[in-house]
Amino acid sequence: MNNRPEILIFDWDGTLVKDDDTFDMFHKTMRDLKLGYNIDESMLVEYRYYPMKDSLRLLFGDEAQRFEEKYLENMRNAKAVEPIQMDGAVDMLNYFKENNVQMFIVSNKRYPSLRLEVESLGWEEYFCAIIGASDTQRGKPWRDPVDLALSAIQNPDQKLKWFIGDSIVDVRCAHETQCIPFLINPKRDTELVIMESGLDHVRINSHECLIKKYKESVI
Repeated sequence: MNNRPEILIFDWDGTLVKDDDTFDMFHKTMRDLKLGYNIDESMLVEYRYYPMKDSLRLLFGDEAQRFEEKYLENMRNAKAVEPIQMDGAVDMLNYFKENNVQMFIVSNKRYPSLRLEVESLGWEEYFCAIIGASDTQRGKPWRDPVDLALSAIQNPDQKLKWFIGDSIVDVRCAHETQCIPFLINPKRDTELVIMESGLDHVRINSHECLIKKYKESVI
């Protein structure tokens, strides 16, 4: 029986490229504004991966706009660098392209920034669609961006799909869209929240592990 996926859906930050700068800047902004000290850690771990307009409202309420303005100011003041690809990511993308697996990006990063980052690495050729937070009314964990990404292909519901990400938002979105969720090398606090949620997922440590899972998926 062939259990190999025909479709792979990838998150972006923390999955294909490193997200340490974004993560650190979020916490720097919290310290600058002295916000978030009364927020439950599990809420912070989950909501920081939502689209910004949703995460800030859920975390900071009436202070959301002030946080966003300061966060964007901090990002502008930071030294601009190209995204740093995760170890093994490009080799993995080449492998799946050679095996005719359809690949997509579904990210909660705003589309213009997301597209520029993908193009800066020359990776747009790998993906059938690149969907960011501004492309749909709702982002992950809701299914809307996945539905949009897959709208250009025939009968996506009849094809086996894997969703690869690094957060509970990705795992929830995978369950919403009947994908098999793969969690790649998540941060420790994220892993604990996902374990407490009881959501099924496959834990992998690297992109090489994903290739291995693909090769093993014929039984």
